[in-house]
Amino acid sequence: DPLFVSATTVNLDVKSKAAGYPNDSPVIEAGLSLPVVTEDYLGISRPQGSAYDMGAYEHAATSAQPNVAVRFRITGIKDPIRVGEESEFTVTALNDVGATAAGYTGTITFSSSDGAANLPRDYTFKTSDHGVKDFDDLTFGTVGEQSLLVSEVGNAAVRGARSSITVTSVP
Repeated sequence: DPLFVSATTVNLDVKSKAAGYPNDSPVIEAGLSLPVVTEDYLGISRPQGSAYDMGAYEHAATSAQPNVAVRFRITGIKDPIRVGEESEFTVTALNDVGATAAGYTGTITFSSSDGAANLPRDYTFKTSDHGVKDFDDLTFGTVGEQSLLVSEVGNAAVRGARSSITVTSVP
């Protein structure tokens, strides 16, 4: 068991004592040393500790600002998806070390490469969201490869994207 924070909501951050969990994940500092791999999937530098972590994500135990989002991760979108089909998805606020910004309370907005897409309304995170919010009101209106972008209202540099979403025609 890698001790993911929540595999059911696709929060693949791993648990650690430094984050208040009773045990550290066994994947922390248990990976192969690959000097040519200098960043993880999210762009976090590797290694963060004395050795590489197993998997695509590098865990960092500490953050200068644990509740401040510097980017967002979008997961769970149906792919491929048909025009007009509704999809659920999850937005996770990530802090400067790639961990969930559990105390994030900013407002996000959505945009898409598909001008005919039906997007969720702007959303303000609540402390009870713990930096993770599920949405169920996304539909695309144009066939082709599409993308979804989420950004913080008033600070577009804080963003995340899911690209290459294949949208197909209705059979």
